[in-house]
Amino acid sequence: MRNFGRLQDEIWRSVRLVTDTGIHAMRWTRQQAIEYFLENTPISEGDIVTEVERFFVNPGQALGYKLGMMKILELSARPPATGRHLRYPRLSRCSHWPWGNVIAGT
Repeated sequence: MRNFGRLQDEIWRSVRLVTDTGIHAMRWTRQQAIEYFLENTPISEGDIVTEVERFFVNPGQALGYKLGMMKILELSARPPATGRHLRYPRLSRCSHWPWGNVIAGT
């Protein structure tokens, strides 16, 4: 069941990336972006509207989030030169981050 949740999160992030790119590179309208989200996620229309409107005022937000996540995972996977593992005690307490457990090493 845990893997199912992870896959849902990946789909959610993928749709966010496509929507953000569609708005700014493909010049999607607000309605096109909302319709794409509705077709590809089980999220309520009210929540989708909030997401889409954020992409219009904050271009690249979804991409920045994903790139940051990937970099943190990359750095966490390799031990630094001192031989100690990279740990982020503050980030590990952020339960709303899907990779929080990976960072904390739990």
